[in-house]
Amino acid sequence: MCSDLLVMHPSGPFFSLTDKEYSEALKKYPHLNDDCDINYEKNSVSAAINVGGDNYFDNQDILSQFKCLFQLLPFKNEYKNHNFVCLLDNTITNTAADMHINDFRMRPRTRSPVDNIDYIDENNKKQTIECYDNDGYSKCLLGLAYELNVFVPIKCKLNELKLLLSQHTAFKSVSKLEKLAAEYNVKILFSPKYHCETNPIGGYWCHSK
Repeated sequence: MCSDLLVMHPSGPFFSLTDKEYSEALKKYPHLNDDCDINYEKNSVSAAINVGGDNYFDNQDILSQFKCLFQLLPFKNEYKNHNFVCLLDNTITNTAADMHINDFRMRPRTRSPVDNIDYIDENNKKQTIECYDNDGYSKCLLGLAYELNVFVPIKCKLNELKLLLSQHTAFKSVSKLEKLAAEYNVKILFSPKYHCETNPIGGYWCHSK
């Protein structure tokens, strides 16, 4: 199974670096030459795995592949002074998120899906809310609402509280891939659900049914 990344640039159709460009990238990211379960083409992020058993591109593989891409992009001379946007199909593999508001509970000392919540506030600054207190107990939705300055009416029910918090930036559904891309100033766009224009395998399955 192969995973290639098409580029809308005369240097395409697939992304790759020259030997000189790749050697420059290795100076900053030496781990790019480390062995892994994915077989990358030389100086590229085009990847392949052997089909069989449980071998397939899961979310962690996709994150690893795109992390390599984000690290290599600035080293391609033809892309200097460019802004980068990645268009992906809207699949669970690509859009998997760290958390969902339904994973949280209304009362304290219950399970929390994450240790902390990172988000960008209205001043475009990164903020972090800890999901566990100093005693190691998880915070509830009510406690998180208080820290986020979200007004909660008296006798507010769980579904109502979830609706209130879902409107706060901290609980906006952001995929792991979008968070990773933001670290490298890359924008991610997802196609509408059930559209397979950027996924040949998905398109084949769609037209086969």
